Amino acid sequence: HYLRVSGEPHPGLDRRIESLVRRAGLSVQNRAVRGKGDHVHLGYIVSPGTADAVRDVRAAVTRLARVHDVLVLG
Repeated sequence: HYLRVSGEPHPGLDRRIESLVRRAGLSVQNRAVRGKGDHVHLGYIVSPGTADAVRDVRAAVTRLARVHDVLVLG
């Protein structure tokens, strides 16, 4: 699965997202960060998992402060 999170840059955001992925029983296989000024895109390749696990991760990430948009593919 591919998870892209768009929002405001924050030093702990990446760690928090990885923690939520692990809590769902998944792992981050690879990551990329792109951003300009007050907006950042965090991209993650996540290990295969159930649709429920991926849905739970998306819901939890969406509720984080400073997150504007979450896209999940796969």
